[in-house]
Amino acid sequence: MESKSSDTASPKASNGVPFPWNNIRLPEYIIPIHYDLMIHANLSTLTFWGTTEVEITASQPTSTIIMHSHQLQISKATLRRGAEDRLSEEPLSVLEYPAHEQVALLAPQPLLAGPLYTVTIDYSANLSESFHGFYKSTYRTQEGEM
Repeated sequence: MESKSSDTASPKASNGVPFPWNNIRLPEYIIPIHYDLMIHANLSTLTFWGTTEVEITASQPTSTIIMHSHQLQISKATLRRGAEDRLSEEPLSVLEYPAHEQVALLAPQPLLAGPLYTVTIDYSANLSESFHGFYKSTYRTQEGEM
C-alpha cells in the first residue's frame, strides 16, 4: 500500500491535479537497481536533451513511481517489464511537483512486488546558469588556455 507523509494537505501538481506524494523524501517502496544515461549538450544553444533508463523493483504493488526532477521537460516516459522486453513497453502519465523537485510517473497497471521493470524517460532542458544540475563551465589550463 502506498503511504504518504503525515501532512494533511494534498499537494497539487503543476497542472492542478492532486500530486500522489507529499513527502520531500522519495518513497522506499521503489528500489532503483541500475541507471543508464545518455545526455547530449548543445553548447551553442545552451540546451541539452537525453534519455535515462532506470531499472527498478517495487517492494509492494504500486501504480506510482516518484522520482526527483528539476526543470526538465519530459517528452516521453515509458515502463516495461524486465530489461529487454520492448514489446511490453507502456506509456506513463507524468505529473510534476516543482516545490519538491519531483515527478510522479503513473502506470496504467500496478507494478507487482518483486519483478524487474525499466523506466525510460526522454527529456530536454536548458543548461543551468548556476552550479545546480547540468551546467556549462570553463577552466584554464596551467598554460592559461581556456
